[in-house]
Amino acid sequence: MKKVINEVHRRSLWQVLGLYLAAAWMVLQVVDVIGNNFGLPDWVPPAALSLLLVGLPIVLATAFVQEGMSSGGKADAPSQTLTEEAPPGPSAAASPGSSSAASPGARRLFTWKKALLGGAAAFAALVAVAGAWLVLRSAGIGPMGTLVASGALEERALVILSDFEADEATLSDAATEALRVDLSQSDIIRLADPALIAEALERMGRDPAELLTTELATELAVREGAGAVIFGEINRAGSGHLFSAQVVSAVDGAVLTSQRESAADDADVIPAIDRLSKKLRERMGDSYKSIRSDPPLARVTTSSLEALKLYSRSADAGGARQVALLEQALALDSTFAMAWRALGIAYRNNLTDRAAMVDALTRAFEHRDRLTETERRKAASMYYTAVDFEPRLAAAEYQALLVEDPDDYGSVINLGVLMSAVGDHEASAEQALKAVALEPERGGPGYWNAITELVNAGRIDEAEAMADSAVKVWGNESARARAMVLVAQGRLDEAEANFREILEQDLRPGWRAGLALRLAQFAAARGRVSEAEEETRIRTAFLVDEGITTEYYETLVQAAWMDVVVRQRPAEAVGRLEGALGRHPLADLQPRDRPYLELAEVTARAGRPDMARGLVAEMREHFEDSDLKRLRSELWRAEGEIALAEGRPEEAKENFRRAFEAFCHICPLPGLALAYEAAGQPDSAIAAHTRYVETPYSDRFLPYAYPLGQALAPTHERLGDLLYEAGELDEAARHYARFIELWSEADEELQPRVRAVRERLERTLRQRG
Repeated sequence: MKKVINEVHRRSLWQVLGLYLAAAWMVLQVVDVIGNNFGLPDWVPPAALSLLLVGLPIVLATAFVQEGMSSGGKADAPSQTLTEEAPPGPSAAASPGSSSAASPGARRLFTWKKALLGGAAAFAALVAVAGAWLVLRSAGIGPMGTLVASGALEERALVILSDFEADEATLSDAATEALRVDLSQSDIIRLADPALIAEALERMGRDPAELLTTELATELAVREGAGAVIFGEINRAGSGHLFSAQVVSAVDGAVLTSQRESAADDADVIPAIDRLSKKLRERMGDSYKSIRSDPPLARVTTSSLEALKLYSRSADAGGARQVALLEQALALDSTFAMAWRALGIAYRNNLTDRAAMVDALTRAFEHRDRLTETERRKAASMYYTAVDFEPRLAAAEYQALLVEDPDDYGSVINLGVLMSAVGDHEASAEQALKAVALEPERGGPGYWNAITELVNAGRIDEAEAMADSAVKVWGNESARARAMVLVAQGRLDEAEANFREILEQDLRPGWRAGLALRLAQFAAARGRVSEAEEETRIRTAFLVDEGITTEYYETLVQAAWMDVVVRQRPAEAVGRLEGALGRHPLADLQPRDRPYLELAEVTARAGRPDMARGLVAEMREHFEDSDLKRLRSELWRAEGEIALAEGRPEEAKENFRRAFEAFCHICPLPGLALAYEAAGQPDSAIAAHTRYVETPYSDRFLPYAYPLGQALAPTHERLGDLLYEAGELDEAARHYARFIELWSEADEELQPRVRAVRERLERTLRQRG
């Protein structure tokens, strides 16, 4: 063995093999490019690969023979002349390193010149055969000739597709629609669309939805002047299916071509139809290039091809354009369940009309009986997520989808969102990280969810690293994620500067209004209330001009919370709310879009539990049980605030505790801390206040039920007082100092509080010694 290995090295076989493989790779790349650009038949690349595999042993044999000479010998010169007699005995064998072990005949047969000429000849033959094939195909000669080229079918002739004949109606529908989608992309024929067929059937006195049997399709073709009819049949073949299709002349009933394909099982049905469609299109005359380059439409259930096209186009659209495309699709097929689902998701993602979102997702759920199993699970999962709010049922649907396809990006993302919705941020983070690993170049929800949930799980260093990685796929958009991490690290100045830098790069009114709410929150958190008011006015003016009432109320609620917790002027908060509601009544909104609970919480905290109770009661009149389930955490918080304002701290504590099973894992803490104080439990109050200010949370500066960011400084102030009374002087001093740091540049109206806390800090430090 050692001797063989030495021979391989001595004869440079490794180098020759490496050079050959590199050259073969380049040849295959060239063949692929030429095939795609010029529409070569699909058998050309495998043929080229076969020639390269045949050439490999020839090249290695040539190298073995020709590279076996001694370093001083010549490849083509024998060690002895033909006229000399070889010495007898052992010296007749070549010794390693002195001469070639190959016979003179082998060295004449295996030469580099012959190897190169042979390879060139083989590929020239391949080119000639492929060229002849294309010539015969385009000329309509022999079995290679197309129907159009041979004159059997006119170019752009109208062709009618009948429904597949099968024992299973569902399989027939799926196969017919899949073949219709593929054939509709043909450049060589015009496939009759469902609208044309329905109109013709109506003229025939038939039901437009009637099954298009062989006989009916033939009659329809004669009436409409179609050039051909395509008939399909599905038969059982063991555990699989056998698909056959015929293209039949509408003039004389002659079979122009027949094609067959088999599906190993149900999962192979659509791929089998794709293969069958490809064969039909090739035979009719579509170029290999056009067949190869056709983009597939979405694999979803609908009886309308045009609706399917619109649905497929909507996947690459966004905002109003996406909604418009989906609405057009649904106008063509009102039972298009997956389009209803996509429309509901579009409403949900765009934070627009919630009532319309619920209606769309409900329609998708109601039509699920006509869907495939995968589509049924997707429709059900989104319904349980956003309408009926049963997150565990929704999670079970996504888990089942992931059993079938573990790498389904959408299911991975959505399962993570559901884990977050019930407060399991660790599980949610793991799902988001899996999504990023599946599509690292995709700058969509994967990175954003990963950063959000890593922050919520307290894994700040990982969140920071992920935000740095997101720069590669998001560019400037990653600045928002970076700001989230900075807030979690307590670096508010840098986070605010980050948003102002974003503002300088894009001054569109809508973008400016969106940042105004963030900037108002940062300003209020630092005690700059006049600046916060100005940002609020900018956002409110834009929303009123655009007629965006739902976000207008979010801004109103946040401004009211600033009056309550920052300025400590609850009466002004109530006046602000009553004035705004007089100008823009809640009745202007759909019931599901009315912020009953947000308003109830702030009015209860402002000392108006009667007003809060009225809002909750009105909400219960308009909302269904599913709505109340979806909002149960917010409802418990509102009822906790009402109980607290009415002097029932034990009931308030119970409601706030029940509210923790939700995405916002710090929202119940301020109310719970106040309930502990009202119940005479200062130690528990200190613990709740401390968790509120120190627990990382991704959305601390977004509009939620509590002013999560702007309440930071007042909470530190209150903590300092409670800790001082408890004799915890070091901790009291720490929170007093944090309050002063946050409000060091607060407006003049708040400076008396800052000076008072500074005096308490100095007193605490003196007593501590």
